[in-house]
Amino acid sequence: MLSATTRLRNINHITYNVKDKNAALKWYQGNIGVKADP
Repeated sequence: MLSATTRLRNINHITYNVKDKNAALKWYQGNIGVKADP
């Protein structure tokens, strides 16, 4: 059972569905420094 003090240590990956992949990539690169993973 998880305790109330369980904390997130890391995230392996996150997936988002977007309508405009190029615009989304530009936003993520420009705003939070995400790099494309081919």
